[in-house]
Parts: sequence; C-alpha cells; structure tokens
Amino acid sequence: RAMALSHLLNRVNERYDTTRAYMAHEQEQLDVSSPSRPTASRGLAAVAQKVLPSTVKILPTLLRDSQSKGSGFVVSHSTREDGGLDAMIVTNSHVAGLTVGMEVVLYDGRVFKGSLVGRHRELDIALVQVSLPVGAAALPQVEWGDSDALLPADYAVAIGNPGDLDNIVTMGVVSGMIRPVTGGGVSTAFVMQSSRFHTGKHTLLDRSVSYIVTDAKVSGGMSGGPLLDSYGRVIGVNTFLRPDLNNMAFAIASNRVKDAIEDISLLGQDTSELSVWLMNDRMNTKERVSAVLKEIAGLSAEEAEKVMMQAHTKGASSIATLPKEEAQALVQKMLERDVLAECRSA
Repeated sequence: RAMALSHLLNRVNERYDTTRAYMAHEQEQLDVSSPSRPTASRGLAAVAQKVLPSTVKILPTLLRDSQSKGSGFVVSHSTREDGGLDAMIVTNSHVAGLTVGMEVVLYDGRVFKGSLVGRHRELDIALVQVSLPVGAAALPQVEWGDSDALLPADYAVAIGNPGDLDNIVTMGVVSGMIRPVTGGGVSTAFVMQSSRFHTGKHTLLDRSVSYIVTDAKVSGGMSGGPLLDSYGRVIGVNTFLRPDLNNMAFAIASNRVKDAIEDISLLGQDTSELSVWLMNDRMNTKERVSAVLKEIAGLSAEEAEKVMMQAHTKGASSIATLPKEEAQALVQKMLERDVLAECRSA
C-alpha cells in the first residue's frame, strides 16, 4: 500500500511539473516584448494595450463648416526652441490634408490643436504636428514593423475611432498583399470609398501603392489608424474598405508610409519656396472661387478664369510660387473662404 501511494504521488508530481512547464511556455508565447515566437491569440489584448496610448482621434474642420473624424498615431517628437516637444502624428491625407483646422484628441483625453506639416498625395499619407506644453512629457509612440516580411494569415489588429465610438480594436489576419504595378496608374478592378476624394461614387485605387488586405473590421472614422502585427508593431495605415468584398479593408504598407514621412519631412526642411495650387471642388461655385482668386490671390479676371479652367480639367492648377510662409498664409486664407487650395513643392 505504501509503495502504491508513493507511485501515485510521483505521478501527481510529474503531472504538476508537466503542467507548470506548459503554463510557462504559454506565458512566453503571450509575452509581447519577446518577438522570438508568434503571439498567441490570447496575447492580442496585450498588443492593444501597448499601442492604444499612441493612437489619437483627429477632428478636422472641413470647408463650409462641415465636420469629419479620423484616426492617427504618434511616430516621433522634435524639440522646439523653447524646449517644448512637438509630436508628429501620421494619418491619411483624406483625413487631414485639406482642412480649415483640426483638433487632435489624445488617448488620455487631452485636446490639442493640430497643424498639417505636409501630405503625400500619391500615398494618401499626411503628417500632423501637435505642440505640447513646455515641460510636458513625450507621448507614447509606435514601433514600426516590416510590411515586406508579412505572410498571408499573419495576425492583423486594427485600431481607430469609428462612428461615435473611440479607441476601438478589431482583429483579423493578413488576407493578402497588393504590390505596386510597374508604371503605376489605376485599376478599374478596385475602388475605394472616401468622403473627400471621389469620381462619381468611388475613387479608383492607385496600383502604384503597396496595400495590405485584411479581414480585420475597419469602419468610417478608422482611416489613418494603425494596422498592427502580433507584436504591436505598425505594419500599415488603415485607409479604406471594399463593400463589394464583404467590407474587406485595405491599409497602406508601413514601409511605403515611412518613405512618405521622410519625403514630407525633407520637403519641410529644405524648401524656402512653395507653390500655391487651386484644387478642383465640385461643391463650390465659379463665382465664389473667382472672387477669392482676384481678392486674396491678386489675380486678374482673365488669370482667374484660366486657373479655374485648368483646375477643372486637370484636378489642380498652380496659382503662384511664394516664400514658404507667404504661401502657407495664402492657402489658409483661401481655405477660410471655402476655396480648396494647398501648398506643393516649387
């Protein structure tokens, strides 16, 4: 009987040791900070908690006092002359690219005025700056992932602010990738919905851009938010969805986004002059635009007519090339008068 009891205790101890080793293995699998193994699905809550403090809600004021909503995330900081920090936020150009002004709401509820640093029109990426008070700590910022290393069925986590909800997290997988097509252009096989940029009901998808396709749920208001891998690293920027594919979502690949940020940053540092461009706006009237071009931009009636015609046929038309500060001030005045305009490199 004593031997039987001893054997039973040994079996129990063996089972305990096995269970403890298994739990230790599972804990390692759930450790977001250890990229040596793929994160188990139960660990995706840790992924969200890691990145949520870096995400923001963007509330742009559009022309004619219309309101919109989007998402973004903090990528870097720079130091001002007064010692304070400026936080740099990535979002979509169609969220923050052509606005009269915008508010940026942090994850902790603080609200700041956001200013547009620049936008990459081809990639639909914009960089927004938020000036933090002197002495304020830097905001949490994201870690970049390698979008070129993604494989189908890798985990994908989307974060954003859909509808009247904030800080929403959805999960899916990488369904596939759309690689750039040689020569660029657009494909009639793909469409995207956007409240700002459209041709008829849809805007054709630019096949010169790298997209991540995912079944993670993305809704209006999540544009500009991060798409994450299983370690909480940004692999894309949520941009649009395909209603005809059961609302499958498309995100701009992170490696292309980083290129766009570099282009925008270099433009801001190296440019002493900028060109002011009038953008085509089907919702405006010819009389209003003509009056603003003559009054604010100083064009003659003939010059204003030529600029408006070119903007109508080509989508945009150059008005003038000015010193950087003057160009930015002119664009702001035109936007305040409900006329779409933007600065571009000279």
